[in-house]
Amino acid sequence: MKMTEQSPTASRGCIEDPILTLRFEVPRLPKQYVERRRLLNRLDEGGHRPLTLVSAPAGSGKTTLLAAWAAQRKAQDVVAWLTFEIGDDQPERFWSLVIESMSRRGLALPDDLSGSRYPHRRMLMELSVALAHSNRPLTLVLDGFEVTDARLARDVEFLLGHSGRRLRIVLLTRADPVMRLDRFRLQDTITELRMADLAFSDEETARLLEQSKVNLSSRSVSSLVDRTRGWAAGLRFAAMLLEHSEDPDETVAQLNGDSGNIAEYLMAEILQTQGAETRELLLRTSVVDVLQPGLVEELGGRGAGRAMASLARANVLIEELRDHPGWFRYHPFLRDLLRAELAYASPHLYRRLQLRAATWFASQGHLHEAVVMCAASGAWTDAARYTVEGLAIGQLVMGDGANDLVRVFRDMPRAIAGPSPYVVRAALALADSDPVLCAEELSRARDSVDDVNPRVARAVGLAIDVVDSVRACLADEVTSATSADDTARRLAAEAHHDSEAHKELSALLQTSKGVAQFRAGDIVATSETLSAAAQAAEGAGREPLLVSALAHSGLVACVQGRLREGEDRACRSIALAAAIGMSPSERFPEAEIALAWVSVERYDLRAAAEHLNASMTAIGADPIASGLSSLVRARLLRLGGGTQEAITLIDEARATLPGHVVWLADLLRIEAAEALIARGDAERAMRVVDGLQRPEAAAVSLLRGRAHLIRDDWEAVAASVADLVGPESTGAALPVVVGGCLLQVALELHHGRGSRARVALDRALHLAAPECLRSPFRGTPAPIRTMLEADPRLLAHNAWLGRAVTPRGTGDPGVPLQRVTGTSTLGSGAVLEPLTAKEKEVLGHLSELLTTQEIAATMFISVNTVRTHVASILRKLAVSRRNEAVRRARALSLIGSGRP
Repeated sequence: MKMTEQSPTASRGCIEDPILTLRFEVPRLPKQYVERRRLLNRLDEGGHRPLTLVSAPAGSGKTTLLAAWAAQRKAQDVVAWLTFEIGDDQPERFWSLVIESMSRRGLALPDDLSGSRYPHRRMLMELSVALAHSNRPLTLVLDGFEVTDARLARDVEFLLGHSGRRLRIVLLTRADPVMRLDRFRLQDTITELRMADLAFSDEETARLLEQSKVNLSSRSVSSLVDRTRGWAAGLRFAAMLLEHSEDPDETVAQLNGDSGNIAEYLMAEILQTQGAETRELLLRTSVVDVLQPGLVEELGGRGAGRAMASLARANVLIEELRDHPGWFRYHPFLRDLLRAELAYASPHLYRRLQLRAATWFASQGHLHEAVVMCAASGAWTDAARYTVEGLAIGQLVMGDGANDLVRVFRDMPRAIAGPSPYVVRAALALADSDPVLCAEELSRARDSVDDVNPRVARAVGLAIDVVDSVRACLADEVTSATSADDTARRLAAEAHHDSEAHKELSALLQTSKGVAQFRAGDIVATSETLSAAAQAAEGAGREPLLVSALAHSGLVACVQGRLREGEDRACRSIALAAAIGMSPSERFPEAEIALAWVSVERYDLRAAAEHLNASMTAIGADPIASGLSSLVRARLLRLGGGTQEAITLIDEARATLPGHVVWLADLLRIEAAEALIARGDAERAMRVVDGLQRPEAAAVSLLRGRAHLIRDDWEAVAASVADLVGPESTGAALPVVVGGCLLQVALELHHGRGSRARVALDRALHLAAPECLRSPFRGTPAPIRTMLEADPRLLAHNAWLGRAVTPRGTGDPGVPLQRVTGTSTLGSGAVLEPLTAKEKEVLGHLSELLTTQEIAATMFISVNTVRTHVASILRKLAVSRRNEAVRRARALSLIGSGRP
């Protein structure tokens, strides 16, 4: 048999047709081409497999990708290209084109192999032999050919299996071929690239936009990729639109597929290529974002699920969710177009389908989806009813802006009336801290509840009780705790069938009750209630409640002297709030106040100031949080030496505190007395103590004992000590107990009973050590400091005391540490930590205005070492700039004033 080797430009009967000739050439790359190395590498890596399938919807960039790859492989491989058109799917036509494309790439073939001389089977054999004996492997790219003929598919498989692994076929198609792909996968002889693989990444999208001279923020690029699903055609159309936009970032948020070039492309390439029945299915099922088994049939009728699976395999911009077989979703642009078409052609059908979907969602327990669909169709009464019956009213009360229900009902028109809408608006009013509007809406709900059926009436009644109980707690009503308990019992009786909703509402009621008890000053009961609330709030969807319970219980623990517990709960609250995306203004200030309280008691004044400043963004008009913040700030000022500022701040806080908040008023008075005692004004401190409205015996005894100590009234000091170490001190907060021990140390030293003083001091240290409670040791009388300094081993064993007690030779421990104001501005107190010799040397050079490099050269150290020393100096001097450090150092006589 005569074999002729063809040159790349030889003809086998088709070369005279210039249009046909173009179909055998690798297409040119578009002007705006982005190299996608990750995909080119995938194609290279698939070279040892005979079949490569690139199956994706129109506009996915299949041809561009393979054209780029073929152009790069010219030197190494023989690549034959064939672009198919309508009518090329007949076997005779197919094989004649394939043979022509191979012969043009130099494959030696018998004369007239595609003609009538050769029977079909003989032709396949001859072609297989020619490929098996060719000098170089050949890659055949079939662009746009959809293998739907089973016989043709078997012929292609035969050719691949009998060409001695010298042939690789790359199929570019919008629909999977009818070939036995499962067998290829089992034998690992196929490489597959699909829509998800072809999707542009953020980095590739950014490069594409750069070519169009479009500048987008990284967030907008990610949003664009998410909106287009990385679809190449969608990105190119978007780039064309953004190119002429004055605000590209804003335009990205408004991109949709129901108008312009995108709509025209989708209409021509997707919708108009489908039959009437398929188009009807697409329109009817487009009303929801995600289709799932059952819902597909509800909207599209019997067999809709199988039809959707076929459409997904045909790459009609519909994808099956990988983790949920039988679940589908449309590409956002196609969904936009379908909905626009449906709304235009049949708006009544559109609304009926939305309501049908909502009913289906509700029947399956998918509350959020049901509410969203109702809202989209304008059925607000149904949306509110589903929320009330689904026991989801607590989610609205929590007011989490990221919650779907909250976002949806923010748009509910005021004109919507009825018991369920009234309760929904009451819950949102409560979330907005408007108890007056909440009460008004609840009153409307009660007045209209008789107009609904008994089942709905029961659900509405329970929702009213829940919202009203929370309102009463936040409004500091006397009966709020009892109301919360009554509602909790009703909830347990009526909502036991829905355990998750029951837990959520129980946690809401417990948290609200605990907050009410806290605001009323019932600290012991608050601790128990909030602990139970935190346990009930554990679980997905209840995070905002847990944030609140942890924040409040953390502050309660601090008030009771349990610093580690308070710190742990406050930190958990802040971390959880950040994890669920709560902004600083949405968080609960009690957590930061608790951490400030802990820092003050541990004598970390800088950290305390930072936490107090952080709490200010969320305090708002809350008088309790504001009063507690002032209390801790006053304590901070006192320990830093600013006793008068502390007293002034307390007077201001008491003036704005509601009259019924007696417990907090007493705490502020106690702090005022502490400040007066710190500056030696015992008489005025005693008058302040006498003004306590609900005095605690132990705390009062400690304050009186300290005042008597200043007046050298040792008999009165002894009486106070007796109260503090006797039965009456049981249950006192840890700082009071430790303070009582130190007062006893002073008394024993005064009477010359050193051994008994040492026992009392050891007890104080033993009690304070687990909590690192340093503040009581800061202002101790000189004899106690002397006692500590005389025993280096005692100090070494209690190293946790840190700077609260300063050893002899490092400065007077009575000098104020720092003065901290409401804006955390630091005044002229002592140094936080002693400067090292090297740091003092660096500080001297800073005062001479030397640069970092000059200091390094002068001291023969590295620039980085100088920077480390400077950072340490700024921290220890509590300043943020070098010139401030020099001024502060001069004020503290750390450097001479003779330097400029």
